[in-house]
Amino acid sequence: MIPRRTFLLAAAAFLGAALAALPATRPATAQDRERGGDRKRGHDGKDDGKDDEKGKSKDEDDKGSKDGKDGEKEQTPEEKELRALGGEFARKDVAALIRRVPADVGDGKEGKVRLRLGDEDGTFGRTQAREILEKWLEARTITRVRLKSTKDLVGTFTLKFRVRGKEKEFERTLVARIARAEGDAFVLKELEVQRQ
Repeated sequence: MIPRRTFLLAAAAFLGAALAALPATRPATAQDRERGGDRKRGHDGKDDGKDDEKGKSKDEDDKGSKDGKDGEKEQTPEEKELRALGGEFARKDVAALIRRVPADVGDGKEGKVRLRLGDEDGTFGRTQAREILEKWLEARTITRVRLKSTKDLVGTFTLKFRVRGKEKEFERTLVARIARAEGDAFVLKELEVQRQ
């Protein structure tokens, strides 16, 4: 028979080693809950990008297709730009969206963007485009913007929103077309919420 003290010391040592092997976690913050699920942190206290509920990276669903290897396909500059644009639309960041429209295209001409948002369909300068975007976004609560595909500088997004005062959630396709500017910069050429 093992003496009680020896048993308790061995059990404490075992539990201590088991706890030390577990990753350190932190309580979920409001920002974590907005992303959906509690977030874990590793031993170094940095976010490990894993979601408690699903056990996978929060961005796994948003990434492109696999390249046949163990890792994910690296994002192109165009794809990064389109993802950022989708994030700005989701946050209703009109100022950031308008900054993507060129201020001057030469000869003192203001840059223009093609907008197809509900009843508004046309090519507009920055000032008028800002007013149209603000009006359209102000009347809606954006619940989701997720990049579905990119091809030839065109991003296709799943867009979910609610119109103010209504409970029904609508799902549409948001199409954003960008163009290369000088260097690695891009400009916004077109935003369209397709009707169904």
